[in-house]
Amino acid sequence: TTANLGPGFDCCGMALDIWNEVTVERATVFSIEIEGEGAQVLPKTKGNLVVKGLEAAFKAIGKEPPVLRYWTKNRIPFAKGMGSSSAA
Repeated sequence: TTANLGPGFDCCGMALDIWNEVTVERATVFSIEIEGEGAQVLPKTKGNLVVKGLEAAFKAIGKEPPVLRYWTKNRIPFAKGMGSSSAA
């Protein structure tokens, strides 16, 4: 997304051919699997930005989010000014 685009690092990050992948499926138990950048340190809880973003989208349309399974493959380095939080 370019919704949070700023000068400098954000513009450079947008110019790179690099992205994160996210797959979300209905499930009987919440889970999140993270591969790639930050896999060892990013939260695997409902506090994860991907989860929070999807839950906010459901609430914006007046619906409760179902139980979901999340899988992410992170290629964008975080805390490097390349837009990883915007990607989440």
